Amino acid sequence: MPTTSINITDQLNSWISQKVSSGDYNNASEVIREALRLMKSNDEREQLELDFLRQKVLTGVNQADRGIYSPRDIAQILAETKAALDD
Repeated sequence: MPTTSINITDQLNSWISQKVSSGDYNNASEVIREALRLMKSNDEREQLELDFLRQKVLTGVNQADRGIYSPRDIAQILAETKAALDD
């Protein structure tokens, strides 16, 4: 497995040490790997959300071009979009 050297703040180092001391992780590397996995997962979720929103905007633009409009206001549309993303 490749090794990488990083510089972190004393506060982050303390937090990592606490995670290891709690017994949830065997060492600092496990803490860092888990943090990176969570960051990667978050990035992937954000990308899916952006793709979803882009598709919805494209659908709206295409409908507007064809003269199809919704009686809903922006607040309603945003609430429906948020609910769909939460599913």
